[in-house]
Amino acid sequence: MTQSEREALREDVARLVMGWTTRRIPWAYSGSVIVWHGSGDIPVMTWHSWRPDENDGQCMKVLDRMVELGFDYRVSAAAGEARVAFGNDGALTHEAKSADRRIALLEAAVAALSTRARGGPSNGRGGDERGC
Repeated sequence: MTQSEREALREDVARLVMGWTTRRIPWAYSGSVIVWHGSGDIPVMTWHSWRPDENDGQCMKVLDRMVELGFDYRVSAAAGEARVAFGNDGALTHEAKSADRRIALLEAAVAALSTRARGGPSNGRGGDERGC
């Protein structure tokens, strides 16, 4: 996976899964910095600090968020390959696999929520009355 693909995946996860937006804010003497903001426009962390593809703690926050959104999951790992699937009620339809377990988890989460955003079956129990 290229660096630009990793950055795009981080952005997708932050926006789709975590529900964050970015905003440029004044920062010390360097002028300004891009910061991820959560609900209520509360700053979460700088754009450069969000690395769920490299940081186990951040990756587990993504998994926790998917559970909050109503998804079940399955994780399996073997030498050289990890598989992660999201869905519900035994229908784990959004699967990704990768040599990197974090990448597999992030890609499966984005696949599940991208389907929901397009109005398809998300297999998640969470969300509002519009299925968002």
